[in-house]
Amino acid sequence: MSMRKLTLAILLSVTLSACGAGKDKARELIEASPANDKFQAIVDMAVQHYSPRFEDVMDQDIYDVVMAKIDLNELKSMAVDLYAAHFSDEEMDVMMRANRNPEKAESILSSSSEGQALLDKVLEVQEISDQQTHDKLLAWDSVIVDTLTKMNDDARRQGMSTQ
Repeated sequence: MSMRKLTLAILLSVTLSACGAGKDKARELIEASPANDKFQAIVDMAVQHYSPRFEDVMDQDIYDVVMAKIDLNELKSMAVDLYAAHFSDEEMDVMMRANRNPEKAESILSSSSEGQALLDKVLEVQEISDQQTHDKLLAWDSVIVDTLTKMNDDARRQGMSTQ
C-alpha cells in the first residue's frame, strides 16, 4: 500500500470515529435534555390538531394512530445527526451542564462571548430542527388523515346502524 493510500485510510478512520463520537454525544444530549420532551409534545399537539377534524374518533384512538404513523425514533435520529453536524463535543458538554443546572444555564451561557455565541448557535440549530420536524410531519400527514378518515367514517356508520 502506498504512503498516500495509507494516510488516506488513517484520515478516513479518524474522521469516521470522530463522527461516531459526535453522534454518541449528541444522542446523550438529546436524551438528557428538554429536547427529548419535545417529541412527546409533538404527539400531543398532533392529537389536538386532528381531534376537532375527526369528532367521531376517540382521542385515545387518534393518539394511537399518531404514535403508529409518526416515527419518533426517526425524529430523534434527525436531531442527533443535526446536533452532531453543528456542535463539537465540547459545546455539547457545555449544553449538558446547562441542562443539568437549568437555574445556572443562563449564567453558564451568557457569561462570556463564547457562551453567547453557543446560545445563538443553539437557537439557529433549533430553528433548523423545527423546520426538519415540520417537513417530516407534513410527509406523514396524509397517511394519518387517511387512517383517521376511515376510522371516522366507520364510527359514523356504526352510529347510524345502532339508531
